Amino acid sequence: YRKNLARIQGEAAAADDASVPRSAAACNTTEQLERWRAARTAQIEHFTPKEWQKQAIRPIEQEFERNKERIEGKAHKSTAQSEEKVAVAEAVGLSAAPQECSNASACLTPEQLKDWYKKQEENIRDNVPKPWKPFAQDTVDEEYAKNWARIKTAEVKATVPEKFQSAEEAKIGEEYRRKLARINGRSGAKAD
Repeated sequence: YRKNLARIQGEAAAADDASVPRSAAACNTTEQLERWRAARTAQIEHFTPKEWQKQAIRPIEQEFERNKERIEGKAHKSTAQSEEKVAVAEAVGLSAAPQECSNASACLTPEQLKDWYKKQEENIRDNVPKPWKPFAQDTVDEEYAKNWARIKTAEVKATVPEKFQSAEEAKIGEEYRRKLARINGRSGAKAD
């Protein structure tokens, strides 16, 4: 009965085993946690279409890492969102994101890019003569828009199934063109 109930409820056969904890939080050893992850991953691999498995497994991996840190007594990472950003950066072939960007092209997350942008605005406000401020601001805005599109495209490639990527990339391209049009309209003299 239990085996059939597990099958009907979508639980993998390993989840039927009493040695597999029902949640990662219930695990007290890394061995239990690894069995929990294997059971959950098997469920997804069995019941989820191949193109969606990567997205479905990611939260399991994050939960695994958080609980592994708990079990090993390490400090938890600041937020699940920052873990997601690092995972995206790693998925597109980049190492863990640096805390601060020296230039816009070094930024790996939208948050880092926003921080870079704020510093550039402060620099313009404090150091650029008034007649030149609009030109400096336009340059910073263009760099921001270009790198915003780069980061968003990388996130799409890392998190969206391939057959849906082109639609998401088209949305990013449209938003990028709107940003440039706003910048170009503000300066008046710039051409595409």
